[in-house]
Amino acid sequence: EEVRLALLSLAQDDREVDAVGAAFGPGPGQETGYLVVLNEQDRAVGLRAIERAGGKVVKLNKLGIATATSSNPGFASALGSSGAVEAVGNDGGWQLQPLSVTQQPPPVPGPEMAADCAAQYGVAVDVGPDQLSACQWDMRRINASPAGSYAVNRGAGATIGIIDTGVDFTHPDIAPNLDLGLSCSFITPGNPTGPACQTKAATQDLFGHGTHVAGIAAAPSNGLGVAGVAPEATLVSLKVCTAAGFCFTQEVVDALI
Repeated sequence: EEVRLALLSLAQDDREVDAVGAAFGPGPGQETGYLVVLNEQDRAVGLRAIERAGGKVVKLNKLGIATATSSNPGFASALGSSGAVEAVGNDGGWQLQPLSVTQQPPPVPGPEMAADCAAQYGVAVDVGPDQLSACQWDMRRINASPAGSYAVNRGAGATIGIIDTGVDFTHPDIAPNLDLGLSCSFITPGNPTGPACQTKAATQDLFGHGTHVAGIAAAPSNGLGVAGVAPEATLVSLKVCTAAGFCFTQEVVDALI
């Protein structure tokens, strides 16, 4: 139910999505993709309503979220006002930040940064267990430390899915906690990059954002780099964004499921 509510929010608020999606979306007269949240009590009514509004269902997942296409510019309005579905919205995309493509994972910060961080934040270089602990003002703020939350729970047994630009599986301070076997890229040839889930190399992060998020969540406390909030949890990379930082609603839906 929580996943359906999250997708309902995505479908109902696609204003920012449309603005970027138009940059690589279909032209006049071509089909547009939509996500439709069906009514749980009677999905068949919603499926028929999609057809009546001039749409075609191309995929229906187990949560009752349909992927539909239509060349009717009034499709979303007609379907939304029919009362037959819970929500409908464009299957669009958005960009995380201004375009910056390296084609290689971003460089790993070296231990020499520790002295700069110690001076900036007014702490000792060895304030924490890892090389760059001095840089982790955020962990100190939430008491994620050996004497704080780590003494109670380090996340062992938990699995954290990173729905983002991928995760750098070669990163020495990420790889020990990353389950590459469970990781998946949901970016398909219909979008501006890459293959699908079976190709584990496709989960590589060429943008940097997902790796950063993964480190915050669960970088291991191993004397290298930094330590995450849950340094003993397992990370799974669920790639829904391209090397250029463009992310897509349909791929987010697939990753959530």
